[in-house]
Amino acid sequence: MVNLLHVKVFIGRIYTQFKPVKTVECLITSFGRVIYAGSTNVCEYICRNTSCEHIKVDGVALPGFVDPHIHMDALGINLHAIDLRDAKSIDEVKKLIKIYSGRVISGWIIGRGWDQEKFIEKRIITRHDIDAVVRELPVLLLRVCGHLGVVNTKAMELLKLTDIFRCDPNVDAINGVVKEDVLEYIWRKIDIDVDSYRRILDSAQRYIIEHGVTSIGFLSAPINIIPTLISMDLENRLWIRTHLYLDAIYSNIFKSIGLKRGFGDEFLKFMGIKIFIDGSLGARTALLTLPYNDDPSNYGVERISTNTLAQILNWAKENSIDVALHAIGDKALDIALYSIRNTLSNNYTRIEHASIVRDDQLDGLKGLRIAVQPHFILSDFWVVDRVGVERARYVYRVKSLIDRNIVLGFSTDAPVEDINPWRTIYAAITRGAFEGIELAKYTYDEAIDVVEALHLYTKGSSQLLLRNDIGCLEPGCLADINVVDRDPLKLDLHELKSIRTLKVFIEGKNVFL
Repeated sequence: MVNLLHVKVFIGRIYTQFKPVKTVECLITSFGRVIYAGSTNVCEYICRNTSCEHIKVDGVALPGFVDPHIHMDALGINLHAIDLRDAKSIDEVKKLIKIYSGRVISGWIIGRGWDQEKFIEKRIITRHDIDAVVRELPVLLLRVCGHLGVVNTKAMELLKLTDIFRCDPNVDAINGVVKEDVLEYIWRKIDIDVDSYRRILDSAQRYIIEHGVTSIGFLSAPINIIPTLISMDLENRLWIRTHLYLDAIYSNIFKSIGLKRGFGDEFLKFMGIKIFIDGSLGARTALLTLPYNDDPSNYGVERISTNTLAQILNWAKENSIDVALHAIGDKALDIALYSIRNTLSNNYTRIEHASIVRDDQLDGLKGLRIAVQPHFILSDFWVVDRVGVERARYVYRVKSLIDRNIVLGFSTDAPVEDINPWRTIYAAITRGAFEGIELAKYTYDEAIDVVEALHLYTKGSSQLLLRNDIGCLEPGCLADINVVDRDPLKLDLHELKSIRTLKVFIEGKNVFL
């Protein structure tokens, strides 16, 4: 028996799912779940003798978006850091640092978003560039991909980088350039206190909700952020459904206290761990079978051995822990597939990115879950130069993966890309053709339509998080509703990017901020 005191009735144009497309004119929710989706006549019958709360949908209602791969802490830090995404030169970066040098996070000046391919100088920033502006405080400037950064001399001295990583190829001591594991080490050394973490996470979740995203996968979560997340959850201050994948170095927490995937409540669940097999194409650390077209002596970076990976996957399988494998290059994907096959751990493994997938790898991906980031197509406008024309057709595949019935979901890897789902959807549909992105010439057959894109950002992405009750508004689903200003199925492609979220209801409660 439904307790009608807790019933909400939503009236308007409502999409409950996208594959197949289903619209209704009435939605009834109780205790945060959908109990009916259909006609207003039935809704009126159910509520005729009760005081149901009626909510008129001013706009179009969709299931809340699900982004299965973001970095919530980095996104929050990014909102408080110096935004370097639009910088067109190193001189412009220096000016931004000088203007915003008062934005200090735990004693550090942090900036993110620069891309040397956009600079007129066509080179990476160096510590000497930063020293010319800031000498007294440590500075970290992250490339947009998050796999490469530059620190100033003060930071190098503070962390004793040249002593600790004397022969590490991931440190260029002369220029202050750091990559991969060393960059992660620096992040761990930036000691963020509990109050700062709370501000950072609160900023992040507000920004996420404002874009209609109601569920996320929080990947590479640091261990010291867990107490803040738990306290926010207990205080009912965590509004988005957060699925945690800890950094792999903290896997012992699962061992020591016996955590299994899915442990937690509706707003905070422990799922597993995240493992990096390689780096990024932008930093030329993604692991390739053949060398980089624009750096012929470089094959990328292998961050974990096949044997070690197999051991972790076996442990995860035995302990019911989900493992998210970061594999951008095709060689990294080979390592992932080999390890998964040899441990029979399909049900406990998902792959992040799969940015380069050769034809001979497609069938091996069947049965796996893959999180892809279509907006990389627009951001990585230089990618054909990176991998060459011959390999271009293997880059950022979507349609080929769908055609093989691979479980696929869309994400942004925020703050690498903007959390805004409509930009990702636009990129998946157009492949950069209207922006003159060279990759479009070689991969336009990988384009999909808006219905498929919406499905992959809702129900498709929910499968990445092993959920059946999010990303949908059918009976039994959680009542997470994204109300937007226009119907995405009735718009010109160019208008998709400008769709705005008007309101968000999570468990039927208005949480739009």
